Amino acid sequence: TSGLRKVTDKEKTHKNPELRGSSVVKDGDLNKNKKAAAGPAKSAAPVKKPPRLENVNFGKKWECEYQVGNHNIVIDVKPTQSLYIFKCEDSIITVKGKLNSVTLDNCKKCAVVVDTLIASMDVVNCT
Repeated sequence: TSGLRKVTDKEKTHKNPELRGSSVVKDGDLNKNKKAAAGPAKSAAPVKKPPRLENVNFGKKWECEYQVGNHNIVIDVKPTQSLYIFKCEDSIITVKGKLNSVTLDNCKKCAVVVDTLIASMDVVNCT
């Protein structure tokens, strides 16, 4: 409340009887409120990042990110590895071998073909 403007006695209706009769808002006050509450700002367009397919975390995790229209992604895996697929569109990912887990995050029209899956397949925010 320390940042709020102080209301003077002239602006208080219970101390100034002239304000009780009229409930008309001045045009200047309306324009101030419209500028302050103009609405949320438009968000910027999402940044396009380069496609990435690499083995990270000391060989325990494959990351496949930002692939668009790529139908020939082939990954050879081991049973201790997991696969994380993020923001891929219209792509087909083929996994050769035995895999621990697969996570699909924020993907559109993606297909995942897995030989053998040990634990789980998670699909998060995909259409």
